[in-house]
Amino acid sequence: MHLSQIPGRVTTTLLSRDISKGLEEWPVRCVNEVDDEPLPSDFTYVTRHVMPEPINIDNTIATMKGCECVDICDASCACHVLSVRRWWSRGRLLASFPHQDPPMLFECNQTCACDKSECGNMVVGAMLRGGSLGARVCVFRTRGRGWGLRAGAAVPRGAPLAAYVGELLPLGAADTRADDRYMFALDLKPDLLEQCSDKSLLCVDACRFGSAARFINHSCRANLAPVRVFVAARDLRLPTIVLFATRDIRHGEELTFDYGDKFWSVKSKYMKCECGTPECRYPEKSPESDS
Repeated sequence: MHLSQIPGRVTTTLLSRDISKGLEEWPVRCVNEVDDEPLPSDFTYVTRHVMPEPINIDNTIATMKGCECVDICDASCACHVLSVRRWWSRGRLLASFPHQDPPMLFECNQTCACDKSECGNMVVGAMLRGGSLGARVCVFRTRGRGWGLRAGAAVPRGAPLAAYVGELLPLGAADTRADDRYMFALDLKPDLLEQCSDKSLLCVDACRFGSAARFINHSCRANLAPVRVFVAARDLRLPTIVLFATRDIRHGEELTFDYGDKFWSVKSKYMKCECGTPECRYPEKSPESDS
């Protein structure tokens, strides 16, 4: 019997001091307090998307064109208007931000006229300059749900925590992959897709290449929510998927987001949700799994 399996005995095995190998601003530790599973080594850590095949991304000046603010952006900033309104306050999303139906956020970019040293609309861009994380995190072994990610420090409500990074694929290529556990489809409404010069939808697969966000498990009562943010290029098919804290998160608390009903409409045929919360929507497999 492993020491960690003895009732009342908890041992911590430090598997890596930094699973990102220096790519993140803060080291990403990996620990196992549960069993003898070794360090996850079936992927390559990246903090930016990688492409197995060329993809045409529209980063022309006309598409990127932003605000004409003088020095500091105010509520009338063209980039804020694209985002519906100004949602930032001191580097965090306002408490009124609608996480259940979030608007796309458009940050100021290098074509904007504002003073970048004073601009408050470059929050995610500032985070991405240090890697893919906005806070310290730790990869850990869960009981029954594989690997997970937990907060390495307290995270305030509204703060950006992690960008979901991986292989950038056309949707058609993504559909040919047998392992779809780490897929994040960059769906776009038809009317918005019509505005794009290239009409092919895209997908992020964090299975073979990914950041710490690939370890975040599902929960029906999640403490993170994904938001589409445009940092530099404004090709509407390619937002940066950023996970924001929907409430204050404690140091050591597991980080989770809701994978959504579209995910579970397929996966519930083969598996049940293990979040264990009172709000759990899929505590049992779908009846279709028996057919």
